[in-house]
Amino acid sequence: MRKLLLTSLSLLLCMSAAAQEIGVKPAKGVAFKGEDVALQIGGRIQVRHTYEAETELANYSIPRLRLALKGSMYKNWKWEFQSDFAKKGQTTLKDGLIEYAHSSALNVRFGQYKVRFDRQQFESSGRQTFVDRSVAAGRLGLDRDVGVLVHGSLSNKKFQYSAGLFNGGGEGGANIAKRGPLFVGRLSVNPLGDFGLSQGDIKPSKKHLVFFDLAVAHQSEDDDKTEGADTRFVGGAGYRFGGLYLVGEYYNRSQKRQSVETKSSGLYGQGSFMVVPEKFELAVRYASYDPNTDVDDDIQTEIMAGFNVYFNKLGHSMKLSADLAQVKDEKKGDDSHLRSRVQVQVVF
Repeated sequence: MRKLLLTSLSLLLCMSAAAQEIGVKPAKGVAFKGEDVALQIGGRIQVRHTYEAETELANYSIPRLRLALKGSMYKNWKWEFQSDFAKKGQTTLKDGLIEYAHSSALNVRFGQYKVRFDRQQFESSGRQTFVDRSVAAGRLGLDRDVGVLVHGSLSNKKFQYSAGLFNGGGEGGANIAKRGPLFVGRLSVNPLGDFGLSQGDIKPSKKHLVFFDLAVAHQSEDDDKTEGADTRFVGGAGYRFGGLYLVGEYYNRSQKRQSVETKSSGLYGQGSFMVVPEKFELAVRYASYDPNTDVDDDIQTEIMAGFNVYFNKLGHSMKLSADLAQVKDEKKGDDSHLRSRVQVQVVF
């Protein structure tokens, strides 16, 4: 961590000397611009308190402490780097990518980044209405992986697509099971204009916006038949206008190994409303996860309510979030328990 900080400081000093333009803005970090090159340095801190009534444990934590750098060279070449320091004694690489940006319709990305499957995982954890993602997205969504991705948009972002091949080992993982690559394809339709990838309608929209998403992911069985074929589908829709935000997704997964198939499913639906525009928001969410649709009494559910307080008109970049959930896992019995979370977030 010390070496990384020293390297970042050295880079900052070098860019300061060479840059033609230097800018510092809240939630935008430090930006340097020179001839045919640009660099932006920023980060994010989340501090959280969680109480689990089931175990009667209360804990403070720092779930995310990120340093992010991104830049461009000669207009068409872009790069991004993001690392997390939240885990004790361990620095993890979140994003490390190079992208050739040919046009809005065609971009090619190499490295480690989000694979673009379900919307809730695709959206940044720093732009969520609730303190964290739903149980459905956590169990059935796809986050980061290593590979190559082609993506773009058409008709002023009314149609957005992506398709990629990845290791299938997750963040920092390799393909070690002699199986084919993980294929992920996604299509998003925004008939009234770009819906965006930030939850809530913090600055109330003046026009109606909707989206429809559909994505598929597939990885074949390995040669030794120890790792089965894995196929996932997700579909979602959303609406926002005048401070109202509504969104939902349905997940389906099929895992097949040696002719034995296991199916799982999940869903979530959430809504929020800006009671005081750019300052105070109320939200509700329901989510469920069924690890095996052929087995009874194994469903996990969350019923949640929460609120957000936004500061200095910076939206998600400076906010206080709190949520209360009734959590139930049928494997543990018929009883549910309460979970409360409070989180402060600053993006710099």
